[in-house]
Amino acid sequence: MNSLLFSVLLLLQILFYFIFIFGNTANSIKYTKIKKWNWFKNTWKYKKTTGFKLFANKIKPISSQAKGSPLAILPPTLGPPLCQMITKMGWDSNQIRRFIMDDAAVKRIHPQQFDVAHFKRAVIEAHNRYRRLHGTNDLSQDGACEIAAKRWADSVSRQAACLTHEPQQRFGESLFFYSTLQPLLSDPETMAEATVRTFYIEGRDYRRSARWVAARHGHFTQMLWRDTNRIGIGVSIIPQSAGWGCMPPGRGQAWIFYVVLRYDPPGNRVISEKSIDENVLPVENDDIQAVQCLAT
Repeated sequence: MNSLLFSVLLLLQILFYFIFIFGNTANSIKYTKIKKWNWFKNTWKYKKTTGFKLFANKIKPISSQAKGSPLAILPPTLGPPLCQMITKMGWDSNQIRRFIMDDAAVKRIHPQQFDVAHFKRAVIEAHNRYRRLHGTNDLSQDGACEIAAKRWADSVSRQAACLTHEPQQRFGESLFFYSTLQPLLSDPETMAEATVRTFYIEGRDYRRSARWVAARHGHFTQMLWRDTNRIGIGVSIIPQSAGWGCMPPGRGQAWIFYVVLRYDPPGNRVISEKSIDENVLPVENDDIQAVQCLAT
């Protein structure tokens, strides 16, 4: 009887050993794959210097009840054409602007014929695509935010100003502009992806400290801020004289495409490690295509 009990215990111990070894091996394999996809290659592990990792070492699926629709069932626009376009845009704002210029030369849309309403819808869709990737709720369009955004976009574009934030206003804010000597723009969806991509790439060397967020990651953290749930987009497209303000050097007429985004409730108002941890979440989705497309 004792020998039988001993044999059973020995078998259970061996079984537990194999489960432990192979279970950890499987986890290590998954861990390595996620590491390969992580574009924050220098901060993907917990480090005492930052105390935070933006991308989880194991990407978890989003609960459809707790976090909204899983990224796996995003609209079919997250396919090869969109991924190829985002890849060409790269991780540099100058590269994104060169992409717009080259694409505009092909599509040849005059600024006065640009579909602003389509652009606004595409900007919101692009925001929500990234927010879902980070396990955050979708944004919805808000009239008050949009009125405030349009007013500031008109004001700043008339001055041919660069990224000039409005002081003392109650909304969160992100800014984008594109100026050109040629009266040509790309299509609304491409311009929207370029706008939002410009915000997202600010997270390239993300650090969660208040000083770094304020100086380098403001657009990135605001677009992902969990407590924000409303957005308004203001667009101003007007001719300006070349060679002054943020217009390209030259003579004659140029064009400025200025975008102001307002967010409510605002993000980044009270910047602390706790508020950042609670509102700027790591990637929490197991859709490999989405991770490779948007965050690689």
